Amino acid sequence: DESDVVTKAVNDTIDINFKGTVHCTREAVKLMNKSDDHCLIVNICSITGHSIPFEAHTMNVYQATKHAIRAFSEIIRQELIVNGNDKIRVSNVSPGMVLTNLVPFQDDFLKRNKLLNPSDIADAIAYLLSTPVNVNVTELMIKPVGERF
Repeated sequence: DESDVVTKAVNDTIDINFKGTVHCTREAVKLMNKSDDHCLIVNICSITGHSIPFEAHTMNVYQATKHAIRAFSEIIRQELIVNGNDKIRVSNVSPGMVLTNLVPFQDDFLKRNKLLNPSDIADAIAYLLSTPVNVNVTELMIKPVGERF
């Protein structure tokens, strides 16, 4: 049944993007609290977690989960501060379109649009890790040059 397929797709998006982030972060904080070292939580968001393009209504649940990740990350950052934890920083990385096999890009789309490579995102995370422990870059948005969104 088509509605079952849609329901599964919606639930999978919520489970992977938001619930996965929440549960993974919870477990990471437990481990980080046991450490006597400075730590960094990096949540992968999206530029669609900052702004919703009118034309992208077909991705409505995806965008909602990315907005939720941004809110969740800020809540975790504030909770850590309130609880006196100054060793765990929280950052969101919000890339534009990334060339991965998760989305089957058509050749004509790739000819019209510039995309980031996964290594660009890895480099951004490496940058976050290189910042001094007294610096918390809470949001890092990355777009390929020429991206229209």
